[in-house]
Amino acid sequence: MDREQLRHKKKEVESHLKVLSTPVKNDAPTNWALRWITGLIAGPLFLFSSVYAPYLFVVLALILCIVAYLEWDNFILCLFPEDLEKHQILRVFYVIIGITLPLAAIFTGSFHPVAAMLMVAFFALISFHIILAMFTKQDRLSSAGYNHFANHLVGILWIGMGVSCLILLVKKQPAFAFLGLVIGILSDTCAMFVGRSIGKHKIFVALSPKKTWEGFFGGVFGSVILYFLVVYSFRDKWSAAVNISWQPLAVVCILAGFVGQFGDLAQSYFKRIAMIKDSGVFFPGHGGVLDRVCGHLCIAQFLYFATQFPVIKEQCGN
Repeated sequence: MDREQLRHKKKEVESHLKVLSTPVKNDAPTNWALRWITGLIAGPLFLFSSVYAPYLFVVLALILCIVAYLEWDNFILCLFPEDLEKHQILRVFYVIIGITLPLAAIFTGSFHPVAAMLMVAFFALISFHIILAMFTKQDRLSSAGYNHFANHLVGILWIGMGVSCLILLVKKQPAFAFLGLVIGILSDTCAMFVGRSIGKHKIFVALSPKKTWEGFFGGVFGSVILYFLVVYSFRDKWSAAVNISWQPLAVVCILAGFVGQFGDLAQSYFKRIAMIKDSGVFFPGHGGVLDRVCGHLCIAQFLYFATQFPVIKEQCGN
C-alpha cells in the first residue's frame, strides 16, 4: 500500500470511529473549567458507590470497561488503518471476549475464574485470527494478524484484569477499593499541580512533552500524604473498615502511588505511538475512559494482589 492509499485509509478510519471513543488529535485544546466540573461529579460518584452502593459501582465499571475496550481497539485501528474491513468483525468479538473477565469477577467473586477466562480469551483470540485467515483465503500469512492479536491481548490484560480486580476489591475489601480510587485521583491531581508549578526536568519528551520528574514524585508522595490526612480525619471509620497497622499501609500506599504514575506513563506511551492526544471524549475536559482510569487499572491490580500478601491478608482477615 503506497502513501496515498494509506492516507485515504486513515481518513476512512477516522470517519468510522465511534463518537464516545474517537481519538482526539494532538492539537486539541484542554477545557479546564469543564475538566474540573466533570471531575467533581465523576470522582465523588465512584468513591461513594465503591463503599455504599456496590451494585451501582459494578454497573458503572462495566460501562467504562466496554468503552475502554473500544478506545483500545481504536488505538489498534490507528496503528493499522489498512485492516479496516477485517476490523469490523474483530471489534465486536474482542469486546465480547474482553467483558467475560469482569463478568466472571461479578458472578463468582473469585480471582480464579477471572484467570481462567483470561486463558480462554487467549485461545479464543488466536483461534479467531486463524479462522479469519482461513475464510479470507490468504495465500500468505502476514504479521498484521499477529500484531492485532498481541495488541488485543495487551488490552485485555490491562483493562479486563484491572476492572476485574477493582470489582473484586469492591466485593471483598471495599476499604482498599476506596484507597485505590483516592490514591489514583490524588496522584493525578498532585502530579498536575506540582508539574505545572515547579516542574523543570522532563522525563522523556518523546513520551510526553509536559511530564516532569517533579510532577511524577509530587504525584506519588503528594497523594500518599493527602490520603493519610484523610485517613487520620476519619480514623475511627477506617479502623472499623479494615484492621491493618500503619506500617504496611504506608508501604502499600507509596507503592500504589508509583504504580498509578506508571499507568499514566503507559497510557502516554500508547497515545504517542498512535499519534493522538486523548483516547476519546467520554469524560468532557478529561478525554477518554483510558485517559482517566489508566492509573486506576494498574493500582487495582496491585492492591488486589497486595491484599493476598501474607502480612496484609492476616491482618485483614480475608
